Amino acid sequence: EKFNELLHYREKFRNTDVVAFHHGHFNPLPASWKIPKGLSAIQLVNLWLVGSKNEHVPPLRKLSPLHMRHVDKEGKTRSRMKLVMGEIEYFARLKDVWLHDGWTSATVTKMWSTIWPLIDPYLRTQTSFKNCKTSEEKSRQGQLSWRTFHNKLTKDGHNWLPSKNVGRNT
Repeated sequence: EKFNELLHYREKFRNTDVVAFHHGHFNPLPASWKIPKGLSAIQLVNLWLVGSKNEHVPPLRKLSPLHMRHVDKEGKTRSRMKLVMGEIEYFARLKDVWLHDGWTSATVTKMWSTIWPLIDPYLRTQTSFKNCKTSEEKSRQGQLSWRTFHNKLTKDGHNWLPSKNVGRNT
């Protein structure tokens, strides 16, 4: 039975060098891997769609919450990542730059550059001053933390996500 399970994972993660048994199950993630601190939005997109060959990490989109449990005990981080990626996919489909498969760092960069003008308005920071004036600051395209991205997209609740409000003026 364990052999059949191993074959299943090897096929599912065939571009991954290693599938090991740790934390009670076969896992394509290395036992010592952790979600990088300070992960930017573009780095998340790359990890989600391409993975990291150097670190033997398959695309995170192919992993179940069980595979990430050793780095995300309650599954909340993966859930938030999936929400961010769902919005990125929404914008990429609008611009016809979403690929079903075959992602590379180059195709991720092209997609990100294409959708950035659509995403940017949702990520601007508004600062209020004592003199009742406000200033809108642009987000930096490649340096924005994925968590900040998530928080800004969901600041008004999940029902206000761009993908759920097609046709709404922003």
